Amino acid sequence: MSTAINSVESFIRGAIAPLPAADPGSWSLFNLLLTIAGIIIAVALLVLYLILCLVNRKNSKAAQQLQCTIATPQETPSFDDKCVKRLWPRIVSAILAIGAIALFLLTQNIRASMVFSDQWAIWHVIIIAVLGLFAFISSFKVKSKE
Repeated sequence: MSTAINSVESFIRGAIAPLPAADPGSWSLFNLLLTIAGIIIAVALLVLYLILCLVNRKNSKAAQQLQCTIATPQETPSFDDKCVKRLWPRIVSAILAIGAIALFLLTQNIRASMVFSDQWAIWHVIIIAVLGLFAFISSFKVKSKE
């Protein structure tokens, strides 16, 4: 038993650790620009959502003060229902932006030389396309049943 352990230990001690390649790689300017664009889109969607909810809250309070009859909650959706329905595309866009940041940081060697595009650019383009799709989806108004 001890000879087997000794042979494994000698094999581990004699193993050579893999070294990085002589070419340290490069990083892509295009990927950086797409990542920054994704962050801007996600932040803009979240900020516009907050502004929209604040404006709707003020409008709903003003409408309640002017209203002569009291509507039941089943007739008109409340302020919170409208805001929650419009929140999910923004959450997905924030997750995609965080994913774009992670993809950039994990695949790009910033200390190396810069190139315009590399093999990871297609994934950044896909993330931006999906972010654009969610920005388009979140621009629709939620219809209330009246």
